[in-house]
Amino acid sequence: MKKVQILSLHLGFGGIEKAVCSLANMLVDRYDVEIISVYKLLAEPAFYLDGRVKVSYLTEGLKPNEAEFRAALKKANLTKVLSEGFKSAKILFYKKYRTIRAIRNSDADVMISSRYFFNDLIGKYAKAGVKKIGWEHNHWEVVKGQHDEVVKSADNLDWLVSCSKQINEHYSKYVKCKTTSICNVIDDVPDAYSNLNNRNCIAVGSLIERKGFLDLVEIFNEVCKKDDSWHLDLFGDGEQKQQIIDKISNYGLEKNITVHGFQKKEVINQYLHNSSVYTMTSRSEALPIVLLEAVSFGLPCLAFECPGTDEVIDEGENGYIIPGRDINRYSEALLKVMHDDELRHRLGAHSVDVSKRYGFEVIRQQWIDVIEN
Repeated sequence: MKKVQILSLHLGFGGIEKAVCSLANMLVDRYDVEIISVYKLLAEPAFYLDGRVKVSYLTEGLKPNEAEFRAALKKANLTKVLSEGFKSAKILFYKKYRTIRAIRNSDADVMISSRYFFNDLIGKYAKAGVKKIGWEHNHWEVVKGQHDEVVKSADNLDWLVSCSKQINEHYSKYVKCKTTSICNVIDDVPDAYSNLNNRNCIAVGSLIERKGFLDLVEIFNEVCKKDDSWHLDLFGDGEQKQQIIDKISNYGLEKNITVHGFQKKEVINQYLHNSSVYTMTSRSEALPIVLLEAVSFGLPCLAFECPGTDEVIDEGENGYIIPGRDINRYSEALLKVMHDDELRHRLGAHSVDVSKRYGFEVIRQQWIDVIEN
């Protein structure tokens, strides 16, 4: 049985971390699977892991201190800046040193990197004969310098796997290794689809600027001017949480929008099952897992035009993609789906069909094909 190691920054909450756990679960029937995690942020992984998957942590007791360092800078606390800066340097040293040591000492036949930081290290330090696979989750325009870093890090890889066709098409022009796209998996197929009869919309994600939830409040305010019988459930935490709550209050929408904060997957799934429309307002994505989960429940989906959405939303078939971040057009499209029962059910039925593209066995076989070829 071949051994597969997956390198992950941590196993806390996040889209990449969920994808890492899902991949391990997909492969464990066929391979000896181990996750090498740099940081241990939680007592147990945030997402379900098959008991046969081994997890090894490289820096227990250490975790990134970026938030503390930024807070010290903001307060102009020189002593704290120096203290946190020294701590940050120490953390980064151990992160790189222990990762290199783990790669050099690895007995794996295959190493899969979940970030370009690891791509470079497995390319340089993995033993001869190890299959080296990079796994890219981010759109090249999201982070400044992302393109150059990914291309450079792929120099010594055998494969670069991207989570969307668009990302793969981009990097295939620049890297020397083999490339392909393998989408994220829907690994928790619901027992029943939504009946789409409840007057509920739902959105899930980090409450940060890139997710555009302040715009979603604006959209729902426009919707409620014409029909205030619908409700929006918003799940997530982040730096914009209070701004979002304040905007809801300023518009007097407390009865129409509920910010639930972070909730366990079981709670979110129940709300997805009881909702009738999924509303996404991100400025950029790769292939959003929350959108995959929404179509798995048979929900019509609306989103602003941004990378990643057109691989899940077939325009006019299971939802609508709104160009130009046009809030008025978005609210009009949302009202159209809300008020047309026949349309809503037709869109939802196609979402079910779309979800089958991302089934466990389909995505699992695509990974096996890369590992074995």
